[in-house]
Amino acid sequence: AVASPSLQSSAGQEYGRFLSRVVPRIRAADPTARVISAGVGVAPDLFLRGVASTLSPSVRLDAVAVHPYGYPLSTQFVDAYAKARSAFPTTPVWATEFGMNDRQAPGQWTAAQHDSIQMAEIARAVSKNPGYERAYLYVLFTGENSEYPLYRADWSPRPAAHWVASHNAAIHP
Repeated sequence: AVASPSLQSSAGQEYGRFLSRVVPRIRAADPTARVISAGVGVAPDLFLRGVASTLSPSVRLDAVAVHPYGYPLSTQFVDAYAKARSAFPTTPVWATEFGMNDRQAPGQWTAAQHDSIQMAEIARAVSKNPGYERAYLYVLFTGENSEYPLYRADWSPRPAAHWVASHNAAIHP
């Protein structure tokens, strides 16, 4: 989570060397295994370029993962994809986490307004999908009334939960 460009790049390089040693062992143990990179949220372009620079040419990843968060979420969603795609031009990109918490929207809002903003931001992000093969919304339930989940601590749905259910029903009848 360190935003320093040099640290992100060097961490990515170390991770690329790690994957170069580990992925062949995974594939040897289970040739059907899907190998997805760890998800990266801070400076995905720098981290993933670091990975790509040290990843053995013989190592194939089944996807690279990013974690877009922030406000506006749709911008973060599109930008994270573009950054991952620039580092791995032919590898599928997954958003293994994405979302928006209440504090990321600027201004003073009531809980109901935050709920509405969260729903609108998630809907905008999904509608602008630049090419993710998979995208997983963070988070369904945490057991507390925190800012990310689709369901409150009492399991009552926030508006975004209704939108996600409706969206999923429309694309998977």
